[in-house]
Amino acid sequence: MRYVSIDIETLGLDPEWCDTIEFGAVIDNLTSPLEELPRFHCYITRPGNKYRGEPYAMAMHSKILYRIANREHGFIYTPFDLLDEVFASWLEEHEMLDKDDDSKKSISIAGKNFATFDLNFLKKMGFGKRTKYKHRVIDPGSMFLEADDSMVPGLQDCMARAGVEKPVEHTAVEDALDVIKCIRYKLCNGSTLQSVIENADPEKKKPKFDVYETTDGKLSCVAAFFSKDAAEEYVRGKMLEAGATGSCSYTIKPQ
Repeated sequence: MRYVSIDIETLGLDPEWCDTIEFGAVIDNLTSPLEELPRFHCYITRPGNKYRGEPYAMAMHSKILYRIANREHGFIYTPFDLLDEVFASWLEEHEMLDKDDDSKKSISIAGKNFATFDLNFLKKMGFGKRTKYKHRVIDPGSMFLEADDSMVPGLQDCMARAGVEKPVEHTAVEDALDVIKCIRYKLCNGSTLQSVIENADPEKKKPKFDVYETTDGKLSCVAAFFSKDAAEEYVRGKMLEAGATGSCSYTIKPQ
């Protein structure tokens, strides 16, 4: 599966009043190392450098606003009404969009609260005219929801449950990458995510946990996980499948 993780930074919570100042996207295929994934990033410009927003958000993003005001070198600055056109062209270059290919007429999007937050801001800038997207969004919040949660977990909670100990950066590309890490953890049993972490910092290498199944006195390794919680979840699932009459037993052993 290929999808696009998208994140934006805004100057507040109200899309009718507050402006978007940063847009980031990363294409994921669930297999390539994170550092090799195609990335799109730009700061959003407005006529006369005039922006509207809420004081707290403007203070939090003062570095970005300073960068935009001075057009610091090394970054891309895109007028708000050209974002959709520029981004769609980038997606076409990376073979994510193709109007002549039925399988590529629209993209699958991932993002924390994308459907209820980011998309409302993006539509105010004309997003969706050329950037066709599927209306079912991959949101890690639902993927990490637990039975005793009082609300859908935020990105910071999702990352913690995936074993990633770092603060949410509140920069578009980094947050888009954090969403990918969470998705990979759920879809790849954490293996892809953990290998990236280990390659970047060997000191963060985690022990692996093997799951052994005993059937008719025969012991065999049936699965391996980087997280003991993931291994225990796997065992619980197998026990539920087997039911009360199951003849198998399971043991978790650290490597």
